[in-house]
Order: sequence, then C-alpha cells, then structure tokens
Amino acid sequence: MSNENSVYEELAKNWNLPGSQSFIRLMQAGFTPAEGEILLALSWWMTPQEGAQKLDMDEKTLQTKLDDLTKRGWVRRRKATYNAAPNMLSTIPQNPPPGMTAEEYNALMKDFYRSGDYQKWSIDAWIIRLAATGHAVHRILPARKALRASANLRPEDILWYEDIEQVLSRAKVITGGRSCGCRRVWGVCESPVGCMGWSFDDAQSRPGGMGGTRQVLSLEQALALVDEAEEYGNVMVPANVGAIEMTCFCCPCCCHVLQPGLDYGRQYKDYGPVHAGTAPSRFRAVVDVELCDGCQTCVERCHFSAIEMRKTPGSKRLKAHVESENCMGCGLCVFKCPQNAMRLELVRPPEHIPTWTRSQQLNWDLASPG
Repeated sequence: MSNENSVYEELAKNWNLPGSQSFIRLMQAGFTPAEGEILLALSWWMTPQEGAQKLDMDEKTLQTKLDDLTKRGWVRRRKATYNAAPNMLSTIPQNPPPGMTAEEYNALMKDFYRSGDYQKWSIDAWIIRLAATGHAVHRILPARKALRASANLRPEDILWYEDIEQVLSRAKVITGGRSCGCRRVWGVCESPVGCMGWSFDDAQSRPGGMGGTRQVLSLEQALALVDEAEEYGNVMVPANVGAIEMTCFCCPCCCHVLQPGLDYGRQYKDYGPVHAGTAPSRFRAVVDVELCDGCQTCVERCHFSAIEMRKTPGSKRLKAHVESENCMGCGLCVFKCPQNAMRLELVRPPEHIPTWTRSQQLNWDLASPG
C-alpha cells in the first residue's frame, strides 16, 4: 500500500470501524504494517499454502508469522487453517504487545471503549452471528435468590443449566475470584466479583479461559460469590448454550456484553436492542400490585428499563409495573423487594435455550460465507 497507515485504515473498514482513530492506534501498537497486510488477506479460513499464494510469500515464513499473530490474539486458528475476519467476534487482545507496558496498552483500550467504537463493532458482530444462527451470542441467567424467592415455580419448571446452584453442584472443579477482564481494562466501577468457570469432567483440570489469577473454589465459596454479586446488582451472563461452563457477573458500565447493548444496541428484525446480542432467560418478573407499596427498589435494581411506576385503580400510590418486552428475566428486582411482591414466572419453553455446546457455538462460522 502507498503508506504505512493505509493498511490500518483498510483493516478498520473491514472491521466496520471506518475512520476509528482509537482502533487504528490499537492496531498500530499491536502489529506492524507488514503483519497488517497478512491480516487483510485472511478474509476467511485459509491454510498457510492458500495464504502464501494470495500474498506471494514463502509458505514456511507465513506459517511462522501466522503462529505468532495467533499467540498475540489477532488471528484465530482451527486445525490447519487461520482466519482474521472481523465477523468472528474474536476478542481484541487485552494483553500488551512486546515493548509496551500494561498501563500504556490499557490506556489505548480505554480510549477505544469510551469512544463508542468498540460497542458499535460488538453490535455489528453480534447481529452477523444472530443472522447466521438464529441465536444471540449470550444469555441472561436468572438470579439464584430470585428462583428461590419464586414459590410459584416448581422444581421441574427449572432446567438444571439455567440454575447456577445446580450447575455448580454438578461441576468437578470451580474457579473464580475478584478479577474481571472488562473492569481491569475499562476501569469504570468497583464491582466486587469477577468471572467464574467450571469443569464437568476432570477434577484436576482448570476450566478453560479462566486464566491463572482464578482460585479453585469449593461449592460453598462459589455460591457465596454468586450471592455477593447478585446483592451488588450484577447480572449473570454466560454463553447462550446448554451446558454452560462459565459466567460473567456483569455490570452496565464496564461489561463488554451489557453496556454495548444497553447504550448502543439497535433493533434487528423482531429482536430488541439488547436482545440482538443477549437472549433473555426463560423467565420474566411479575408484580403483585396488592402487595407492592411503591417503594421503587425494583426500579433502582433494574438495568433494562423494564419497570415503571404507574397509577393503579384503588390506590393513591404509584405501583411497579413490568414492561414485558424489556424484562430480561435476571431477577435482580425479585429477591430485594421489601414487600415480597415480586416473583419470576416461566414464559418461554426449553427450546428457547440452544442445546449446542460452547465448541459448536464458537465454530458457527466454519461454513463458507457464500
């Protein structure tokens, strides 16, 4: 290309971020213009041989460069093929490149996040995946305390993989802690609980993707962290699969899932702005207006603008009303109601939750783009 910046500008266009200076600065810190040319060429899954032909490079030289870019997080690898296409929803590397401190790189990441460009890119990528699969990338998990506070729910109404207590009870090993990648990088709030992962197989293995800073937890310790996160007002957001293997405890200010949908989400067909990236749980909050005293605790607890105060016949007080289309079924409002006037009700069938595995979800794009 004519100048060194051209490759970064072209990549920004490919990532649906044309002209994003904050993203261009991230790329300039992450890889050289020559490496950028390789990323431009990897528009779909390619073998090193195919890539070498496209780039007119030596195959072994390209293989070495691809492996290095994969380790650094800019390229994804599956068996003998590589891809750097933006519709992969691949994570932008959060670890600093060689020669840059964590503080310097985090400053670039914060600029990217606070510019709004990251959020717009996320929404675009989620809708691409939703259009291809019919499923949102993430899903809300109902609060453990909300399920227990809803006496109307029968045990057989609740699938084991939508009840965090049942999930953790089946796990052979659980890891978690106070560290959260989103909050570490974006640095907006002081939410106390990080991510949690588990394995249903080998008790000696560490759940994938959890990192070395996570501690191995007993079931009691894990449930205590869940309770602490729910009390604080964090929402559990795992991948939208059946047998979930991890969950984040998300806030609306730092979370790379909730915040883009809440502040930058857009309608896609019949999916609301938040729903395009995150599916609701199978539940919805309901209010017993006879018990509601209008304290508005539920309004303060809701991240999704799903509760409003309305006039109620026969009462001088405004009472809480749930906007069904906005309610994500997280239940954060339910168990904090001082009057016990709220509960979760079952509103969606088991088929609402796709039964594919996390591996199948990640491999959604193996088919040709056509």
